[in-house]
Amino acid sequence: MSGTALVRYEAMRREVAECARIDEAAQIRDKAAALKLYAKQSKDRDLQRWVSEIQLRATIKLGELSRKLPTVQGRRTDKELVPTDEYKSKSETLAEAGISQPVASRAEALTGRADLDDESGLAVEALGVALQTADVYFDECRKADIIANHKQLNSIITQALDDAFGAPEKTRAHKKRDAVTNAWIDLTGAIQTIAKLDLDFADLAERLPDAMCEPTLRETRIALPRLERWIELIGGKNVATTRRNDGST
Repeated sequence: MSGTALVRYEAMRREVAECARIDEAAQIRDKAAALKLYAKQSKDRDLQRWVSEIQLRATIKLGELSRKLPTVQGRRTDKELVPTDEYKSKSETLAEAGISQPVASRAEALTGRADLDDESGLAVEALGVALQTADVYFDECRKADIIANHKQLNSIITQALDDAFGAPEKTRAHKKRDAVTNAWIDLTGAIQTIAKLDLDFADLAERLPDAMCEPTLRETRIALPRLERWIELIGGKNVATTRRNDGST
């Protein structure tokens, strides 16, 4: 790296470290991304390597600051409030900085894990592990003349966190319901709704628009034999169940 490039690198690195607001980190990240594109077009591998590192460092800082943003709930509306950062929600602050929630989430993943939060008391320790891992990764990239990338860094930090705190518990995936189960839910849910409604059918029929009479009548005629068949089947099942419970044959 040339003397001028080294000075610019150190200056941008200090800027990242000194960021106190999420929009500042986003601006440095965007500036580094633009420089990386220029470096790639001009085939300046040295420039491409160090601005890639700066971009990732700014992304980490963005994630660190994003984690600290408060989610404002139950904001008072009974009096006028002077708009300040104190009353801005996380989503509002991110939106003003031009950062989408998915981008913020990807950045936060470089600074810890959802289960290693302030409530568990491990957030600070997890951040330390993530930052130390990133520094080692960047140092190895410089030595090997490799261009750092987000995917690889995320994988390394994830592994480092798992090694330090154990892998997070996997949530059981919900089994996809089959067509018969969906139909059973739709049918029984509709019947329960109808059974609980306090209906005046005469008044309801009077309110029905003329244009809807024929379609409604047609659908009702289709539904009626199905309901009768359903009553017959579950009625027979109920009788059989009662007999088994009574011990009768």
